[in-house]
Amino acid sequence: MNKNDMTDSELDQLLAKMPKLAVPEAAWDRAMARIAAEQSGKVIAFPAQRKNQAIRAAWWASVPLAASLAFGIYLGAAAENTSLLPQVAYDYLIGGEAESTSGIEEAETLAEEDVT
Repeated sequence: MNKNDMTDSELDQLLAKMPKLAVPEAAWDRAMARIAAEQSGKVIAFPAQRKNQAIRAAWWASVPLAASLAFGIYLGAAAENTSLLPQVAYDYLIGGEAESTSGIEEAETLAEEDVT
C-alpha cells in the first residue's frame, strides 16, 4: 500500500467532516425540463437493412448444411461405394473378422496401391 492511500475508515471520517450541500427542489425540475427540451427534436433513425442482413446471414449459414446433406444423399444412393474405404473397414463395420483394427496394415496397403 502506498503511503498516500487511505483506509476505508479514514475515508469515512473525511467524508463525515464535509458539509452537506443543500440542493434546491427546483433544481431537479429544471434538469428534467432541460433534458426533455433537448430530446424533443431528436429522432434516431435505425436503418431497416440490418434486419435484411441478418436474414441473409442466416441463409448463407445454411448453404454448407445443404451441401453436406446433398453429399450424404449422393453417397448413400451410390450403387457401389467400396472405393471410399478399404475392404478391411467394411469387414469391420459389418462385424466380420478383421485382421487388425489398428489401421497400420491398412495404411501400408493403401500406400503401396495406386490410389487415385
